[in-house]
Amino acid sequence: MGRADVSELGLRRWGRTGPLVVLVHGVVASSRTWWRVGAALAEHGWSVLAVDLPGHGTAPPLRGMPDLGGLADGLVRALDTAGVARPVPVLWGHSLGALVVMEAARRVPGLAERVVLEEPPGRRGVDLVETARGVRAEVAAARADLSGFLERQRQDHREWAEGDVAAREDVALCDAEAVAAALERGLGFDLVGLARQLPVPALLLAAAPQRGSVLAEPERAEVFAALRQGRVVELDGGHCLHRERFDDYLGAATGWLGVPGGHAG
Repeated sequence: MGRADVSELGLRRWGRTGPLVVLVHGVVASSRTWWRVGAALAEHGWSVLAVDLPGHGTAPPLRGMPDLGGLADGLVRALDTAGVARPVPVLWGHSLGALVVMEAARRVPGLAERVVLEEPPGRRGVDLVETARGVRAEVAAARADLSGFLERQRQDHREWAEGDVAAREDVALCDAEAVAAALERGLGFDLVGLARQLPVPALLLAAAPQRGSVLAEPERAEVFAALRQGRVVELDGGHCLHRERFDDYLGAATGWLGVPGGHAG
């Protein structure tokens, strides 16, 4: 697979022709998490841009303790700074990134044509205070002993490709205190409401409940039903489907997206 072109702001690009897909990572990750997805989409004929959210990777630090709306505004500013024209053909996010994509599409009319949502967390499926503790601990471990941290990732996630392990280096770059504080404040999101208000077609890629999905019942069924313009695909993997079930994940997404420039979903 092809390598990304990387800018000084942490923007990563794959492919230079075809309609644009914008990829948005989850908490403590960075644009590096999309190393395989971005290259594969480029091979399928898409132009791909992955961004670092504020407080992650090499993006600017978080200002204050933003809610979901503030993070969505940060995404829109990053796209404007990168000269991305609207509407973006596809906005695609994982976990926190999926929430940011949903909120940005809701807040900014005409921002996107379609969205792909990988495991957006529900309020019943995630303890945000506990998640904040995990952010602080994970970032501290990565900064204290990066090689040891990566080796533990390798041993704990044997199904990951080596590129997925290497991408976890960027955990050490996360602004842990600001991100954790934002999580502790709750981010102010309503996943069912966001799903109901999405103005564009959506593909929701959900992990298996028994494998650690952050979409728990009864909210899971409510979110599925609220996507009036969408398709739901459940995959037998955990929360990071793009790492754990890459082939099935990519097949579901490209099947729904269809040929670049066309609409299959």
